[in-house]
Amino acid sequence: MMKILGFIFLVALTAACGGSAVDAPPSDVVSTASSTPDSTTTRTLTAQEIIDKSKTVMYQLREYWYMDETIIKTPNFELKFTEIGNFQSPDKVAGSLKAPGQSLSFIAIGKTCYLAEDKPGEQEWSEHECEEGPRAYEQFFSTNNSLLDLGITATPELIESDGDRPTAYFIDNGGSTDFSNLEGNDVWWADLFLGDDAPGMPERFRIQYWINAENFRLQTLVLSFYIAPEAIEDPESFGLEEGDPLEVIWVLEFRPLSEKVPEIKPPAPPAAATASPAATASPAATAS
Repeated sequence: MMKILGFIFLVALTAACGGSAVDAPPSDVVSTASSTPDSTTTRTLTAQEIIDKSKTVMYQLREYWYMDETIIKTPNFELKFTEIGNFQSPDKVAGSLKAPGQSLSFIAIGKTCYLAEDKPGEQEWSEHECEEGPRAYEQFFSTNNSLLDLGITATPELIESDGDRPTAYFIDNGGSTDFSNLEGNDVWWADLFLGDDAPGMPERFRIQYWINAENFRLQTLVLSFYIAPEAIEDPESFGLEEGDPLEVIWVLEFRPLSEKVPEIKPPAPPAAATASPAATASPAATAS
């Protein structure tokens, strides 16, 4: 069991300390120019074209709320690590990290990270260089080959609004054993699966996207990996029984901020201790 806790904490640290928006056109079709004024053809956007639009729109957002959750599932238990925070362009995030038995607050500005354990009293912040690995907002950098650049060929499905969620494009690769696009990706962390405390190489993966059909904002991205029992060299150290598979799931969610939040800044230095005034000697007693 200790290995699985170490694995999930490594994944979490790598990922975490690893306003207004410019909206895309709301139409879900693009026009093809025609040589005659009364003959216009349209075509539905492909899955990858929808995802490409979403990447551009998300990169242009100045701020948003996000959740980055890692889930480790076995037939006998489920562990979660959750990062929730606010993003401010170009490279500021602040929020909380929760893992089994641990809760931290964090601030990341560029490559500088600040961490503080959540406990009663004044927070004690530590400063260090952020861990290597992409953060949630880096999925949208045009220079990054990210989870939005996999060349998805699935057919988009339009999911009507249910009141809580707006009408969205649902794109699902249906599962694949072809890791070629992921292996050349900036977010592919092979050492998480093949390192000393890692469970083993996945057999297949599945990726799903929910993208707002009106403004192309990414709402949810789910990436899951299935690790077959035969790939896990030491199942007992992960709290598994012989023959148990392992599933690793990443869930990314993005939402507009419901209200303006203060500018993200480094934590304030601790207040200097104030010296107590010197005690005054009591007057000597007088004899009567």
